[in-house]
Amino acid sequence: MPDQIAGPDRATQPLLQPASAQYGGISDTDATPKPPWPTHDQHHIHHDGVSTTKGKTLRIAAAMFSFSAMGLLLSTIGLMLPALEAHYRLDDAQVSLIFTVAPVGYILATCLTGTIHARLGRRGIALVGPALQLLATVGAGLHPGRYEVFVACLGVGSVGIGLLDGAWCSWAGGSMGGAANTVSGLLHGSFSAGAGLGPLLGGLVMVQGGLEWFVWYYILAGVTVIEGVVLAIAFRNDTAQKYLEERAYLVTELSNGAEDESTSLLNGPSDTDDAGPAIIAYENGIEQDSRGPAKPTAHHSFSSSSARAILTHPVVWICAAFLLVEVGVESSVSGWVVLFLRRARNAPVQLAAAGSSAFWIGQAVGRLSLGPATDRYGLQRAVTVYLVGVVVFGIAFALLGLGQQGGEDGEEQQRSSSSAKLSVALVALMGVFCGPLFPSAIVQLTSALPRELHVGAVTYVAMIGQIGGALLPVCIGLLIQRLGIETFPSVVVVQIVLALGFWLLFPVAVKGEARRDERESLRA
Repeated sequence: MPDQIAGPDRATQPLLQPASAQYGGISDTDATPKPPWPTHDQHHIHHDGVSTTKGKTLRIAAAMFSFSAMGLLLSTIGLMLPALEAHYRLDDAQVSLIFTVAPVGYILATCLTGTIHARLGRRGIALVGPALQLLATVGAGLHPGRYEVFVACLGVGSVGIGLLDGAWCSWAGGSMGGAANTVSGLLHGSFSAGAGLGPLLGGLVMVQGGLEWFVWYYILAGVTVIEGVVLAIAFRNDTAQKYLEERAYLVTELSNGAEDESTSLLNGPSDTDDAGPAIIAYENGIEQDSRGPAKPTAHHSFSSSSARAILTHPVVWICAAFLLVEVGVESSVSGWVVLFLRRARNAPVQLAAAGSSAFWIGQAVGRLSLGPATDRYGLQRAVTVYLVGVVVFGIAFALLGLGQQGGEDGEEQQRSSSSAKLSVALVALMGVFCGPLFPSAIVQLTSALPRELHVGAVTYVAMIGQIGGALLPVCIGLLIQRLGIETFPSVVVVQIVLALGFWLLFPVAVKGEARRDERESLRA
């Protein structure tokens, strides 16, 4: 089945295009047709006199601001670990509980998003999401007496982030027509900008401003208020009726046997960047992918029978194992690097915060810049090189602090400062090569599976990735509590080597899927 088993070069087209194609414009080959259903975005003047172009531009700008706010919120976790340990008198194992809030919040958002869309429309998401974020930031700013309550507050905010993430990505993929890829790139670029600035700005508040750590959460609360106002204005006309009309059109088309046409209508070039944690949500049977455009399912649900069919494919298990480790590595580095730089490399607060920012910015640079190399050399070979690059820079990061003890105090302090600065640079390079890993795995998976299994398979492996994003940082917290913070880089290197091992198993699984399809076609 040539359409289902694509070669590496072809497989990279949807997700790992050159930056000019992915974010700067849409070519004739990957342009997505505009939705034929009547919407407020097409040939329509709103009752308030706002034209189509102005209304769409406002919504895009509002969604971009929302993604920037999400980046600020999520990147704050790593920055706050040292302050939380000091304030709540926690050890490394206890403070690692904070890493569980984002995946749990996203899972809860998955359960709620369909109901909110159906009853309140996108403007309901525009109100509920920022409201939950506001509750979380105000609650965290009040620095409750118990750490568990503080973590619960952040969990409320994670639900809001999950709702907004999935809603705006699915909206961009399903309502932007040929501009879906460009708009999706703008959204995830905005997230990267917010995530990169978050630790730096938070560090400035605490160091230059001389303020307590929890004041940063009050500043974030102000950002969420602005976010809520902007989103409420931009999506004020996106009612439940409008959403249901769009969904009804898709269901009608699918029931009439137009599945392929509808899928091509909404699928478009997918942007599966890892801007922080993101999973697949469902809105009454229509996939809402927080990493890319929405796609209708063939049967309008992820049934138990389809789940069993998906799990019979070894490539799904390999991809799930790879993402379990890969997402865990990203969460571990961005979460623990600030504490590591301060404690093991004696970095000042501002420089340690720059370490987290450097990793986020490095990921964005990697996603934008490595697409052409992936297209040229092929997905399997290119990602293998990327993983080896992460291992090399990870080893250099781990070895950097060795042999730096001894000498006069002034010389030791100078060496420590140089080591911390070089550590930040190495973390940034690790981020560059980590950037394309998640979308590459999704491309490799979907290129090996029949089209009708794509939705369920991507849902499953993305969920496993979220588990890794919570589990591995917690495990690192337990290890460094027992063995010391100096073990952090070594553990990260081991995890990356494990991810490389899983990636090298992909070709065997892909060939097995091809042989399986040949046997099934012969029996048919």
